[in-house]
This record gives sequence, C-alpha cells and structure tokens, in this order.
Amino acid sequence: EAKCGCDVNFVALDDGVSILNRLRLEGGNSKADIVLGLDNNLMAEAKKTGLLTEHNVDTANTVLPNGWSDTTFVPYDYGYFAFVYNKEKLANPPKSMKELVETRDDLKVIYQDPRTSTPGQGLMLW
Repeated sequence: EAKCGCDVNFVALDDGVSILNRLRLEGGNSKADIVLGLDNNLMAEAKKTGLLTEHNVDTANTVLPNGWSDTTFVPYDYGYFAFVYNKEKLANPPKSMKELVETRDDLKVIYQDPRTSTPGQGLMLW
C-alpha cells in the first residue's frame, strides 16, 4: 500500500476454482484489479471470461522447468505435489508415479475432488 499509494483489499477464497467462479458470477461488475491464485490448469477458462487484460510485467528472467511465456498471467509460485504417508503402515512406499499407479490393490490414495479443487485437479492431470 505504501509503495503504490493505494488501499489493498484482499479477498480470500478457497482455491482457484472458487476464484474463477466468482469472476464469472461478478462479470464486468468485479471490483478486482488483480486476480491471484489461478493455476495453469485454469488459465484458458479464465481468459474465456474476457475479464482479464495483458500485463506489463517483465518475466524474461522467470525460470520454470517448462518455460514461461504469457501476456496475461504472471507466474506467482511454482511447486510440486507431495504424498504424505505413515511409515509405520507403509514401510516401502512407491518410489515413482509408475510404481504408485501399478502398485498393489490395497494401497489407497486420498486427494481432493478435481471438480471443486485446483490441487485435486492438478493431481488428476499429473
């Protein structure tokens, strides 16, 4: 606020899907100047709203594993998915996605619903 000489009103929502749905509902009446929290799996749908504009942020020095070039979105964070397990119940966890997918039938993975959760959607697409 001190740097831009403006008031910042932060509105917290559950995840990227909630953010996108709110943008759709508010449409041209949205008071948002910046949208923070949409992930790469929601970019195309967000652009379809027609509510976003090009940024003027220099991302030339942004280094991501798959590269980055987009005039609407600026990468804010980048991370990996992780699996948490009980080492007393699972002494030899899968060491790769292939092992996880092809492992025994009694191993269960719990993840968020991909229809309503961007982490769940990201894991499903992974």
